[in-house]
Formats: sequence, structure tokens, C-alpha cells
Amino acid sequence: MGAQELYGRFRKRIEDLANSTQPRDQCLAELRDVLQRFDAEIADLDNASAQWLRGELCQQFELEVLRATRRQRRDVLAAALKHLELGVI
Repeated sequence: MGAQELYGRFRKRIEDLANSTQPRDQCLAELRDVLQRFDAEIADLDNASAQWLRGELCQQFELEVLRATRRQRRDVLAAALKHLELGVI
């Protein structure tokens, strides 16, 4: 699967979690699973595509964190951003 397809799929998954009404801790646990799958899937991409994908998701989530009015949405997106930038959650 290409970088653009992965971008769409993982952006949607993370946005869905950020907008979820589930308890915050449950959303963050599910986010860890999503990000582990993300890491596994981008391992198959060449370095340039993987960097592009991480960069695009970071830019999008940075904007979304700044616009977020709900604490849970902000927390989930910030956790995803931290992982994408630093490789940790």
C-alpha cells in the first residue's frame, strides 16, 4: 500500500478516536494499537515516502490540536503527534 493510501487510512482512524465518546484512557490505549500498526506498515515504505507520510500527518494533527475545543480530542491528537514526531507515546 502506498503512502497516500496509508495517510488517508491512518488519519481517519486517529480522527475517529479523537472524536470518540469512549473514555479517554480507552481511546489512548486504542491509539497505541493504531500507531503500532502504523509503524509496522510504514516499515515497508522507502525512507522518502515514510518521511513524507509522517510529515503530512504531523502537519495535519498540529493544526487540529490547535483548533481542538474538547480536551479528549486535543489529548488524542497530541499523543499521535508526539508519536509521529518522536516515535513515542
